[in-house]
Amino acid sequence: MYSKRKLLCLSASLLLAVSCTEKKGDVLYEAAENYDIVLSECIDETPAYSCTNLLADEFCDLEFIPLENNSEYPLGEMRNVQACDSGLYIMDNQEGRSLFYYRLDGSFVSKIGGKGHSRAEYTDMLYFSANTAGDTVAIVDYDYVKFYDSNGKFLKEESLKGSHWWQGFLYTDKGFILSHSNRGQKTVLAQYSNDFKTEHPVIEGHVNLISDMPSSWENLVRRNGERICYYDYYTSTFYIFNLEDMSDSKRFTLHSPNGVTESKVRDAGMNSADLDHLVSYVYEDSTIWGRFKYGEYSYDLRLDVRTGFCQLNRHIDLDCGFLCSHNGWYYYAYGPNQLLQILQHKDPYNPLPVKDLFRDILEPYKDKIRDTDNYYILRMRKKEV
Repeated sequence: MYSKRKLLCLSASLLLAVSCTEKKGDVLYEAAENYDIVLSECIDETPAYSCTNLLADEFCDLEFIPLENNSEYPLGEMRNVQACDSGLYIMDNQEGRSLFYYRLDGSFVSKIGGKGHSRAEYTDMLYFSANTAGDTVAIVDYDYVKFYDSNGKFLKEESLKGSHWWQGFLYTDKGFILSHSNRGQKTVLAQYSNDFKTEHPVIEGHVNLISDMPSSWENLVRRNGERICYYDYYTSTFYIFNLEDMSDSKRFTLHSPNGVTESKVRDAGMNSADLDHLVSYVYEDSTIWGRFKYGEYSYDLRLDVRTGFCQLNRHIDLDCGFLCSHNGWYYYAYGPNQLLQILQHKDPYNPLPVKDLFRDILEPYKDKIRDTDNYYILRMRKKEV
């Protein structure tokens, strides 16, 4: 077990003055409040087979959303998901990537756009992001951003000239947040106006390093209300800033013995996937939840951005590899075969914790799940303390 003293593993220093750099008339803000987190001091060393820490102790209101099967537009390999007020946007990675929209009850609504060379089509879908309401979605297509409504109707396009090394894209009511994985760019993270005519640099690039991130990364930028979280992969640093007040910002740097650094990737030519690194994360309820590869193992990471409280542990029922989060809800995805295996597990000497966790919510589907079903979306809420 771990102690409170061991888990409060950070040293925080508040800069006495906000440092700003003028650049072509724009203000580049540098984080004002800094936290250094030593991950070796945050690890729960309890072996996974005897770990009693359950995600079920922290989350509640679990429910499954069975996605409707649509014969005309079947969903193949789920790659990226965004939840919004009205439904779920899901990117299918098969056949050159497609984007589908489902209501929160799982019913199919539309296929968004399509591949082609007309103004209403996209050449390739690099990223997508929907607004909070979910009635409009934007697709990054190299030099253009294409806009569609939730029924798949093309609305407009905006020019986005420049590098194609985007590694983060957010659509907000006040504009767009884009990040570069190519750190040779002038700006690593920037806020754009709705028409992409105005750019406000947020974090400056300074190293000529071409992207070496694992292909599993889809988006380095997350949103929680008016706050934005950007993860700098090459320094293992989270930047949290307020769109309304850029002086209200924090920076959390994760330190590990074999962590990803620019020099290791650039000078030593090491593969960043072999180093200690963040695998995925979501930002919700003032908490960053994620998966972190540390040494030989992958741990669940929880970081409270209000206090800097951080911990790494191993959950034996579910992990913190959420697909996405929105408005207090956290989302997983299960294929029908995965649920059938859980339901059919009967080995008393090798119990399956997740079977107990899903017992009540799987009961209505017990004799109805077929291996030809679409995905089942699991969602849950964080328990109130």
